[in-house]
Amino acid sequence: MWFGEKFAPVPVTEFMLFEEYLEFLKNINIAVFNY
Repeated sequence: MWFGEKFAPVPVTEFMLFEEYLEFLKNINIAVFNY
C-alpha cells in the first residue's frame, strides 16, 4: 500500500461547526471531497 500506516479513512458524515471543521482540516494532508 502506498500510504502504509498513515492511511486512515475518516468520513465526515455529520455537521461540524466551522471552527471544529477548520481544526479537523489542520490535521490532514490529503482529502478527497465528493461534490
